[in-house]
Amino acid sequence: MGAFSKFERDMEVEKISDVTGEIRDFVQQQQSTTDGQAIASNLASLLQRATASSVREVDHVIAELQMLREKLQGDAARMQRELAEYATFSESTFQSMTVISECLRNRFPKSVS
Repeated sequence: MGAFSKFERDMEVEKISDVTGEIRDFVQQQQSTTDGQAIASNLASLLQRATASSVREVDHVIAELQMLREKLQGDAARMQRELAEYATFSESTFQSMTVISECLRNRFPKSVS
C-alpha cells in the first residue's frame, strides 16, 4: 500500500506544473480584461480541475487506511482469542499432569531404603 510510487509522484508533479502554467497563461490573458467576476469564476474553475485528482487520491488513501485499520483490529481480536484459548489449554494440561503424577506417586510410592 505504498501511498505513491515514484512514477505516480512524478505524474502528479507534472500535472501540477501543467496547471501552474495554465494559471499563469490564464492570468496573463485576463490582465487586459476588466471583468473581475468572470476572471474569478474562470480561475475558480481552473483551480477546481487542478485539485480534483489530488482530492480523489487523498480519498483513496484514506479509504485504504481505514480498511487496514479494520483488518488490524480484526487481527488483534483474533490473536486475543487465540491467546486466551492457549492459556486455558495450558492450564488444563498442567492440571492433568498434576493429577497423573499424583496418581503415579500413590500407585508406586517410593521405597524407603
